[in-house]
Amino acid sequence: ATVADSAAPAASDTIQVTVTIAEGTQTLKAPAGVQNMGNTAPQDFTVTSNASGDTGFSMTATSSDTSKATVSVAGTKVTVTPKADAEGEVTITVNSGATTNYGAATAVTFKVNLQGKTPATLTGPDSLTMTYGESGKSVKHTVNSPATVAYTVATGGDVVEVDANGVLKAKKAGTATITVSAPAAGEFGAANNKTVTVTVEKADITGIPAFTAVTAAGKTLNDVLDPASCTELTGVDPEKATGTFTWTKAATEEVVQGTEYEWTFTPSGDSADKYNAKTGTVTPWPKAGG
Repeated sequence: ATVADSAAPAASDTIQVTVTIAEGTQTLKAPAGVQNMGNTAPQDFTVTSNASGDTGFSMTATSSDTSKATVSVAGTKVTVTPKADAEGEVTITVNSGATTNYGAATAVTFKVNLQGKTPATLTGPDSLTMTYGESGKSVKHTVNSPATVAYTVATGGDVVEVDANGVLKAKKAGTATITVSAPAAGEFGAANNKTVTVTVEKADITGIPAFTAVTAAGKTLNDVLDPASCTELTGVDPEKATGTFTWTKAATEEVVQGTEYEWTFTPSGDSADKYNAKTGTVTPWPKAGG
């Protein structure tokens, strides 16, 4: 708010300030991809809105082909009712007008695929977390039909691979999504695809630098380990992690008997996407009898 008045007000003056609050942006989110459904019974779908709790919220929906399916809305529930024996795709368009605090939303659409058979159901994890180098992790799903379940990497192909059985292999840390699908088979129609979110975390470096022991005065940390000589450590065995070694103190510092020194190995290049930094301590010149 801005007050445009060059004169200083007296103590008894009243200043009126008008504050304008802009309306929020309303956003709708519809189901992703084509939604398979049978053609014998209605099916409910959810379209979310960030204005659903605001006064005046009301969504409407239309069908691209009412000879195949009609549509109705209650709150954020969109119900698609198929016509008898109808088959094929129908596009559902959803709108939401302005509310007290939000403007009208941009319309969203989703597609339903009407089938003569009830869609099969996929059962399995919605998300999975693994560590780089970890083996045996799987997004395996089962389906209540004779269909063969298929797995494909939808996003994050540089993060993971997935085989025909849903077993994962991490390439680096990051996030990926796997699409799980099953075609029509037997008495069931095609299942609705599922999206599984996979998070890959960095692994810990397992190797330890090769330090040189000190047995007499006059030696520096450089004599214990020259940072320039340590450019890789074992990561997930036998893979090597490349990086940079540093002493917390100056490498030229003279080693004191019985003193513990801290060091850090920081991964670089491709290894930086796979491994955590490793820190440790070493006592190069133990006390006598220690």
